[in-house]
Amino acid sequence: EEDQRRFNRERERLIKEHSAHIARIKSLLIQHGVRTPIDRKFPEWLEATPR
Repeated sequence: EEDQRRFNRERERLIKEHSAHIARIKSLLIQHGVRTPIDRKFPEWLEATPR
Protein backbone atom coordinates (compact mmCIF):
# COMPACT_ATOMS: atom_id res chain seq x y z
CA GLU A 1 0.00 0.00 0.00
CA GLU A 2 2.77 2.45 0.93
CA ASP A 3 4.70 1.41 -2.18
CA GLN A 4 1.72 2.33 -4.33
CA ARG A 5 1.42 5.75 -2.65
CA ARG A 6 5.15 6.35 -3.09
CA PHE A 7 4.86 5.39 -6.75
CA ASN A 8 1.92 7.76 -7.25
CA ARG A 9 3.72 10.64 -5.49
CA GLU A 10 6.81 10.15 -7.62
CA ARG A 11 4.73 9.96 -10.80
CA GLU A 12 2.92 13.20 -9.90
CA ARG A 13 6.26 14.90 -9.16
CA LEU A 14 7.64 13.83 -12.54
CA ILE A 15 4.54 15.06 -14.36
CA LYS A 16 4.82 18.48 -12.67
CA GLU A 17 8.53 18.63 -13.48
CA HIS A 18 7.82 17.75 -17.11
CA SER A 19 5.18 20.48 -17.34
CA ALA A 20 7.58 23.01 -15.84
CA HIS A 21 10.26 22.10 -18.41
CA ILE A 22 7.78 22.49 -21.28
CA ALA A 23 6.68 25.90 -19.98
CA ARG A 24 10.32 27.00 -19.69
CA ILE A 25 11.13 25.84 -23.23
CA LYS A 26 8.06 27.59 -24.67
CA SER A 27 8.96 30.79 -22.83
CA LEU A 28 12.51 30.76 -24.16
CA LEU A 29 11.34 30.10 -27.71
CA ILE A 30 8.77 32.91 -27.57
CA GLN A 31 11.45 35.30 -26.27
CA HIS A 32 13.34 34.58 -29.49
CA GLY A 33 10.28 34.94 -31.71
CA VAL A 34 9.79 31.23 -32.31
CA ARG A 35 6.25 29.90 -32.06
CA THR A 36 5.93 26.17 -32.48
CA PRO A 37 3.97 23.53 -30.61
CA ILE A 38 5.93 21.43 -28.16
CA ASP A 39 4.77 17.94 -29.07
CA ARG A 40 6.26 14.61 -30.09
CA LYS A 41 7.51 16.12 -33.36
CA PHE A 42 9.38 18.93 -31.59
CA PRO A 43 12.76 17.10 -31.47
CA GLU A 44 12.56 16.51 -35.24
CA TRP A 45 11.64 20.16 -35.82
CA LEU A 46 14.53 21.25 -33.61
CA GLU A 47 17.04 19.07 -35.49
CA ALA A 48 15.83 20.44 -38.84
CA THR A 49 16.15 24.06 -37.69
CA PRO A 50 19.25 25.80 -39.06
CA ARG A 51 21.74 26.80 -36.40
